[in-house]
Amino acid sequence: MPVKKRTPKGRNFQITPEAVELFRKILEIISAGDDDVWEEDDPPGRRRKFQETEEALNRALGRTHPWEESITYALSDDPGWQMPPSRLEDYREAAALRRELVARVKRSCR
Repeated sequence: MPVKKRTPKGRNFQITPEAVELFRKILEIISAGDDDVWEEDDPPGRRRKFQETEEALNRALGRTHPWEESITYALSDDPGWQMPPSRLEDYREAAALRRELVARVKRSCR
């Protein structure tokens, strides 16, 4: 069965200081281990805050479609599991954005 090949969008994302700050907050929540624990749990986490911050980051970067790969979890260019070719490009784009955000967070901490 023929499959339509996705053509690259060639988008240029603007990484603003706001996006860098939002990503820094996400990393802080993850490093505390609070990204999977709800605020109502005992002990309380920051799951809702994590989701809201991740959503704000995606908006700040122009990644507004719910099917787009999460920048937060795109850790390398190879997802390490089978992914349809149509999704692999989006994953790699997210990974490249993540690398740039990590670099900018590190520079801002100096």
